[in-house]
Amino acid sequence: MHILNILLILGSVLFLHFIIERAVRRRLQIEKKQGFASYEHVNSFHRLVEFILILLYFGAGTIAANSSHPITSLYTTMILFFISLLSFRVYMEWKIDRKSKQYLLTLSNSVFLISFAILLKWTTLDFFF
Repeated sequence: MHILNILLILGSVLFLHFIIERAVRRRLQIEKKQGFASYEHVNSFHRLVEFILILLYFGAGTIAANSSHPITSLYTTMILFFISLLSFRVYMEWKIDRKSKQYLLTLSNSVFLISFAILLKWTTLDFFF
């Protein structure tokens, strides 16, 4: 029964995300890029820093996995990773390409993702583990 609840929650969240993204795109007149997960870095510095952040996350995740509370530590590390990665991404898009307004869409997606991850941690992490 738990798996059905998880699938229902996940499906609802994905549907809500789709509706919010579509509304933001329509309201701000941001064109949709081709492809399912098409993301383009704004320059080579952006690509390099994101790569370094990902490497740092794997290092921090390894350390967190070996801590006294591995699930909580990994989850906290993941949330901090998303906050740092997505904040940097929004900043670079804003700094380099303000006219496209893509940074506003990335910001709304980031807020949604981070809010959902924090909500999930507070409501279900202790329940499942």
